[in-house]
Amino acid sequence: MQPITPNDVNNYAQWFWQRFDDPFWIRRFPLRHAIAPLTIGFGNLVYEWDYRLIPNGTAFGALGGQNVSVQLSRLLVETGIAVTPAAHPLTDFRAGFAVVRYAEYFRAAQQTAAIPLLLNNDPALRSSRFKACMAEELASGIACYLLREFLDVVHIIDYQVWRDLNNQQMVGQRPDYYCITSAGEALLIEVKGSISTRRSTMTGPRATARNQLNNGQFGAEPVRPNGSRYSIASNLRVRRGANPRSISYIEEIVQQPVTHVGTSPSPPPVAPDRDPVLLSYAKILRYVGLDNSAERLLRKEPTGLDALIFEHTETYDNEQFSPIGFDPFGNLLMLETTVINDLNEGRKPKTPTNERKIHRTLKEQATEKPIFSLNDSIVVCPNPSLLGADPKRL
Repeated sequence: MQPITPNDVNNYAQWFWQRFDDPFWIRRFPLRHAIAPLTIGFGNLVYEWDYRLIPNGTAFGALGGQNVSVQLSRLLVETGIAVTPAAHPLTDFRAGFAVVRYAEYFRAAQQTAAIPLLLNNDPALRSSRFKACMAEELASGIACYLLREFLDVVHIIDYQVWRDLNNQQMVGQRPDYYCITSAGEALLIEVKGSISTRRSTMTGPRATARNQLNNGQFGAEPVRPNGSRYSIASNLRVRRGANPRSISYIEEIVQQPVTHVGTSPSPPPVAPDRDPVLLSYAKILRYVGLDNSAERLLRKEPTGLDALIFEHTETYDNEQFSPIGFDPFGNLLMLETTVINDLNEGRKPKTPTNERKIHRTLKEQATEKPIFSLNDSIVVCPNPSLLGADPKRL
C-alpha cells in the first residue's frame, strides 16, 4: 500500500483537470465538431468554507483561522480517491471520478479570490436519493483533504477492509476510516454529510458518530497521542438565500483506555432500536427512497412495504426475490421476499442458510443476465428491462 501525500493529490488534480479542459478523446471522435466544448476551467479556483472545532480548544494539526480553503480540483480528486477503488492517484484514472460527476454543481457565477464552497440550486438536488449519495461522497472528500493536509495522514483505509485484513471481531457500529500518519501513528475517523438550504448543526449524525468512534479499535500501530478519534461532519449549503456558508464540524472524541486488536474487550450492548441488522436494511430502504419505511423499521413498527405492488419476481434456488425500487444510479434492487415480509412486520430478518448456494446460482446465471448480489438477501440488476420489469410500475 503506497502512501498518498498532499503533493501527490495536487499533481494528479492539476493533470486530470487539464485533460478535461483539452479532452484528448474528442479530437479523435468522428463527430467532434458537433460536440460542445467542456468548459470546466474553474478547477484551479480556490473555494472556502467554515469549520468549527469541538470542544473548544481542540487542536487539529496546523488548522487555524476562520475557514478552510482549497482548489476545487484537489477537493474533488480527494473525493474520487475516497469513494472509488483508486489505489494511487498517480496510476489510477478512477481518482478523477468526482471531477466528472460533481464539478458543474460548484460553478460560481462570479469568480472571486476565494469562492464560497456552495452547491448551485440545481433541479437534480430535489432527488433525496441523489442528494444523500452526493452529501456522503463529498463529505468523505472534505474529510480526506483535512486529514491529509493538516494531520499528515498518508494512509486512509476503509475500516471494514482494515478489520477484515486483521481478522478483527467486533459488535455494533463502527467508524468509516482507519488512518495512519507519515509518522506511523493511527487514528479513527467517522464522516457525516448533509446538503441543505439552511445551516444544520448535524446534532443527530454527530451523536451517532460518537458511538461509532467509541466502538472502534486500533491495531499494532502506535495511537496518535494528540487526538486519535475524530468525527468530521460537513453541512454543504445550496447557493440560495442571504450569504449561505458551508461548514465542517470537527469533533475530537476522547476514550480511555485504548483497545487494541488481540485483546478481548467487552463490546458495548447494541440498543434495540439500533440493531446493526435492522440498521443495514434501513440504509437499503433509504437508498431506494423509502425513508418513511426506514424510520418505521428502526422503531420496529410495520414498514408498509406490503403496499408496494410486486408484479415481477425472480427465483434463485427456490428463493423468491421481489423489487423494492431503484438506487441513485438506476439499478433495480430486489430483496428476498421472506425478508420483505419480516421487514413489513418490523421483525429482524433471519440469515438464509443457503447463502453460498444462492451466490453460486447467481454467478452461473450472470452469464445470461447482468445480475449480481450484494449479499445473501439483496440482488442488484443494472438493466431491469431484461427481467421484464417496468420502472414506471414500481
